[in-house]
Amino acid sequence: MIRAKDPQAYVAGTSRSLAKAARMKDAGYSTVIKDQNGHLQTAEKFDKVLELIGPVTVKETFTHVNEGGIVCVTGLLGNQWTLEHFDPITDIAPGAYLTGGYSGGGHGRKRLTNSSPTCRGIR
Repeated sequence: MIRAKDPQAYVAGTSRSLAKAARMKDAGYSTVIKDQNGHLQTAEKFDKVLELIGPVTVKETFTHVNEGGIVCVTGLLGNQWTLEHFDPITDIAPGAYLTGGYSGGGHGRKRLTNSSPTCRGIR
């Protein structure tokens, strides 16, 4: 969907298995980065990150965010629902932002209506 609006956008996706890389590139990703035990196998940094694994990888994600970048936690695929041992002053990259979205029902929270592509980094 991002590339439909901006065909020149660079969208990196992550996977624990690079066997999925061709299929992900066919779906529109610019590149696929291996996620090995919650650590991205790249030194690349991004301006925007859609974090679908969630609290279990968010600290690692901030090591891949440019100054002024945004991390949006919208998924809980890591099977962890809270940020344990998280200090926003030291764990959020300098000048970066952390936000989130919730798509569950009720509980007075705004429901998200747009589905987003599965990706961990956009620059």
